[in-house]
Amino acid sequence: MIKDTGSLRVRVRPTYLPLYKQLLKSRQIRQHSEFFTTCCFLPGPSERVDMGNITELCQANSFTDYQLTALSSLGYKKSQRILEPNELFEMMEKEADAGMTFLITELWHDLVNLNQDEDVTLIPGQEFEAQVRLIKFVQGKLEEVPF
Repeated sequence: MIKDTGSLRVRVRPTYLPLYKQLLKSRQIRQHSEFFTTCCFLPGPSERVDMGNITELCQANSFTDYQLTALSSLGYKKSQRILEPNELFEMMEKEADAGMTFLITELWHDLVNLNQDEDVTLIPGQEFEAQVRLIKFVQGKLEEVPF
């Protein structure tokens, strides 16, 4: 498990940052690391798109041991080797980006706003509905037969 993340920063697309902040402000999440970790485990487009300029979301040392273990396991599953913290978070930034893209285009497509700068936010008053849809999606995945 990763312990020494030092001053490593976790980054996201600037257009997704307002959504992270909105979820934190509305108390749908307690820390950015929670939602980032969730997004890493969501399906995403098989073809990854260039994230372009990315901006800091939080420090890697804000992740709990549980979150770091989960992310490390996902990193191992994808690369078949134990990754150093900087490699792991670089990979997880791409996974979280793909998961966020899935949320915006599939689960929450009718619950999000895009402003002229293409910043993504939930339509005011739709935070609860967004949470319900995410919970139902995860619950459905837990109930699927794996073969």
